Amino acid sequence: MQLNLRKARKLEAKIAKHIDAANLDTEVSIRAKSSLLEATAKRQEAAVKLVKDLNSLVQLNEVRYSIRSQIANANQGVGINALMTQREQLKAKSQILLKLHAATPAVSTEELQDVLETTAKALDKGETRGYGRQTDVKVNTSALLETSKATINDEIAATIKGLEDVEDELAQKNLGAKVNLSEEQVALLKASALI
Repeated sequence: MQLNLRKARKLEAKIAKHIDAANLDTEVSIRAKSSLLEATAKRQEAAVKLVKDLNSLVQLNEVRYSIRSQIANANQGVGINALMTQREQLKAKSQILLKLHAATPAVSTEELQDVLETTAKALDKGETRGYGRQTDVKVNTSALLETSKATINDEIAATIKGLEDVEDELAQKNLGAKVNLSEEQVALLKASALI
């Protein structure tokens, strides 16, 4: 049986959930008025079931990790690992760029000149903010020029486009790569109602 990587991942997760939820019951309830022969027979029956259940879970675990191994090999073989690294790099880049995208851009040169002249005139007249006479007042402005903001916006758009391209390529490769299950593995998964 062949599965694409997306279905293989789902099946691997389903097997893991099944194994985690499994209850290996070690207790057996025996009637107090049972004969020793009946009690030991019931206990033996429970012991056989316990071993059978344990073996089934161990085999399912082996199938699970066989699937994981095949997924890892397929990821490497078709370049999915490299694409996932590229995707993470583009996400990190977009986070960095978005920090400046939200920043206030610098005022125009004319506005900056007006603020500087107004502040200088106020200082010359003796108008100050705060206590005491101040002769050196600083004016704060943004260092993010409109040209830089435009470049950042273009870079954000290119990064988003790159992310979309990588996601499309990942989806295509996930459908193209296959994981193979043996007849025995398929039979075990069917017996456990996992497929």
